[in-house]
Amino acid sequence: TGYSCVALLSYERSYGEGWMRHFERRKAATDHFAEHVHHTKERYDRHAPAVANYVRALLTPGGFAALERELRPLLEQRAYRMANGDRAVAVAVLNGGHADQLANMKCAWPDVSRHTIVFATDDAAEALARKLGFGVFRNNAVLRTDLEATAAKYGDHRFAQFMWVKSVSVFVCLHLGFDVLFQDVDIVWLDDAWAYLDALPHRTQYDVISQSEMVVQHRFEPFWANSGFFYARHTNHSLVLFDQLMMRTDIVLASRSQQQVFNSVMGHMAALGQLRFKSLSGYDFQSGWWYHRAKATTDAIKQRRVKPVVYHMNWTLNVTEKSANFKDVGLWFVRDDDATAAADFDENDYR
Repeated sequence: TGYSCVALLSYERSYGEGWMRHFERRKAATDHFAEHVHHTKERYDRHAPAVANYVRALLTPGGFAALERELRPLLEQRAYRMANGDRAVAVAVLNGGHADQLANMKCAWPDVSRHTIVFATDDAAEALARKLGFGVFRNNAVLRTDLEATAAKYGDHRFAQFMWVKSVSVFVCLHLGFDVLFQDVDIVWLDDAWAYLDALPHRTQYDVISQSEMVVQHRFEPFWANSGFFYARHTNHSLVLFDQLMMRTDIVLASRSQQQVFNSVMGHMAALGQLRFKSLSGYDFQSGWWYHRAKATTDAIKQRRVKPVVYHMNWTLNVTEKSANFKDVGLWFVRDDDATAAADFDENDYR
């Protein structure tokens, strides 16, 4: 008769309901994913042994104990005390190629360094972060890589390697008993993000609170969370999440997207009732989507008529484009004649 039916015998709520609402889009997404898995299998097989070595070095009893002895005092020193007594610390990952982005973050909101620990991957990043007043953690046994140069573009191999360091930085801080505010360095604070999060209604009911990617893409379903700015509370659920994310670093490297795996694991856990997630206000925590898609708001920021709490300049191809976009929107606070090399840093050169 020309009719057909589909029987769903078992499905996870967030995926199944979305599939039923958007059948055609989901079918296209499924076809794309199947093709992607086939395409990346070879790369997955290549990355898995290296990641196993990374994880083995981190999780051996002696290795983690040594890490705890080195990192815990720094966490205690830099912790922000939430109103309910929770201890939280901001974490960022830096290599020398993004030094000017960290300087811009510091200049935009000088107090940002007070409760932030920078996981530095090279000598230049370590030296500059210390001169800017950030807490600094450097341990090659944990980071397992030396990434001096920045990625040439979003998603390339160097970019993907950097994602391992991002996962580890959150993983270890959570396991040592602290809430973690993770932030990429292409971010500026225009207001006190700590105060905003501390006053957020029902904050303690959630395991992860994240900036929104502000765009519906099947690969970031079901939450479209931005993995470059999120707050993870020290809960059993968040511990499992970031344990799983770290263990899937080979998939991150193969797909060249931590954000894709981040959303996938969160969605799976939430569908099983194992994780509680909340998106931050897209207007208060703006991303590159606003720069590219909301010209009126971008113009209002230039004219200082709109002031989000945080502005995240993602949606860019590389670090050069990030700086140019920050300048265009009036959120670049580093003088153009400043050298970003740590050896040449002088705090008087910065606003």
